[in-house]
Amino acid sequence: MATGVLHEVTLYYQLLWNAQRQLAGVALTLDAQPGSMFDAGHFIDALGALWRPNAPRLLLRTPSTTLLAGLLDLTPPALAQVEVQSHMLSNAGIGQRVRSAKQRGLHLVWHGEPGQHPLPAYAPCFTQTISNLSTDEALLALRVSLRRRHGLARTPVSHTGSPV
Repeated sequence: MATGVLHEVTLYYQLLWNAQRQLAGVALTLDAQPGSMFDAGHFIDALGALWRPNAPRLLLRTPSTTLLAGLLDLTPPALAQVEVQSHMLSNAGIGQRVRSAKQRGLHLVWHGEPGQHPLPAYAPCFTQTISNLSTDEALLALRVSLRRRHGLARTPVSHTGSPV
């Protein structure tokens, strides 16, 4: 990747594992340096030249609405998925870009806060969701799991299903 692109952005990655504990993908988080004029198009072009078709699936994410707008507009569907944080959908420009990206075939991943779910207006735009459990939901899931493990799944107390 050209060094000019890397001077303007901070990158970090997270390996994503599937249920069989095999590498399923790589999440790459981008954050532009304060005051930088980061060129998302140049970055996407450089990444596309380096990322091989047989490489793990790539998920691009960013905490910046400006960078997210560039990723939604410029990421080729064959290169990567793009994660959209729920709170960013309150920005009308991001909401429109999400719809446009979905129409051109980009796979989008919704990510919300604990207990949140995608808004019905945007839910069809996302092929995957990352849902965090609230404290109460996590506790309920653990209780249901424990009851099932001990053969108590049909007791009157366990009429509530697990949120997982």
